[in-house]
Amino acid sequence: MFVFYVFLLFALTVFRDGYFIWQFKFYWHRPLTDINTIPLIETMKLADAKSLVDFFYNLYGNIVWFVPMGFFIPALSKRHLNFLQVVLMGAMISVSIEALQFVLHTGVTDIDDVIFNTLGAVVGYLLYFLGKWIKKLIKI
Repeated sequence: MFVFYVFLLFALTVFRDGYFIWQFKFYWHRPLTDINTIPLIETMKLADAKSLVDFFYNLYGNIVWFVPMGFFIPALSKRHLNFLQVVLMGAMISVSIEALQFVLHTGVTDIDDVIFNTLGAVVGYLLYFLGKWIKKLIKI
């Protein structure tokens, strides 16, 4: 299930539009100014747009897509991972996706995505432990 989730996540974020491995073209000359490093600026622009569909997809879509990540990381780990470790792992995976989007020119590299993806991993982590707590409570 986790492998399918990761495959789907990368297909939707990095390798969208029928992007095949033999079609890779690296854009090393892409200017760093293409990266949005100012938090929430693009999200606020989307909130002011005529259609709020992009705003809601950007905000909630980025969160929802990373909820399984925050759930799977502690569930599949052989050792107990604390909150900070899961947050850092979620953030690192998100940064990796953003870096691939930048280098492969398959998406917009945006700090907002990293923030919302990491928040999604946090939600997944909290849901994982809520599930464990409920399971323990039911067994009492």
